[in-house]
Amino acid sequence: MANTLKGNTSLQSLTLKFSDKMSDEMGRAVADALKSNTSLQSLDWAFSSDTSDNTGMGVADVLKGNTSLQSLTLDFSLSHMGWVTGTAVANTLQGNT
Repeated sequence: MANTLKGNTSLQSLTLKFSDKMSDEMGRAVADALKSNTSLQSLDWAFSSDTSDNTGMGVADVLKGNTSLQSLTLDFSLSHMGWVTGTAVANTLQGNT
């Protein structure tokens, strides 16, 4: 999936709900692939229990580079993400205009 997303520059909406099926490695790969997308307007991502701050920091990087995002839902309730991710995402969103 990450390879498919990597070259896509026209994707406007993405929902990822993997429950316990997304590894931290896969989560980070998807986040890294989304960095090249400049048209993403809606992102709804429910993180699995196998994801950690490694994936979370990748998501913060995606948000930092995206200027077209209008709707964002991040569900960290099952993940092992902590204050590192929370702080990075909050700081990124604070600078988002």
